[in-house]
Amino acid sequence: DLQGQLKNTVRDYSQVNGDIIKAQKSKRINEITLSELDDIPKEDSNVKMYLGVGKMFMAATRENVYNKLEEEIKENEKKAKDLTQKKEYLERRMKSQQQNIIELTSNAAA
Repeated sequence: DLQGQLKNTVRDYSQVNGDIIKAQKSKRINEITLSELDDIPKEDSNVKMYLGVGKMFMAATRENVYNKLEEEIKENEKKAKDLTQKKEYLERRMKSQQQNIIELTSNAAA
């Protein structure tokens, strides 16, 4: 039973690691996109911008595009922070479960 719990915790830990990487990657992509948009002169009002919505793109104002990217960056930062806390909890839980298994096997051997 303890081994099954440990196995589930290790699986959850791996999943959380993958989710953290995904959130950090999305954040970085949005930051790069934002920096590229900063290179476009603000005076150039002829530049058309689009937001991805599902499988299509919708025309959007420059301000809407910036706001959307900044919002997504903040969401990904929060997500990565929350997942990092969950990862730390799972690490403590794994150590505790491993210690319990070691104690159980040493008591059984005695």
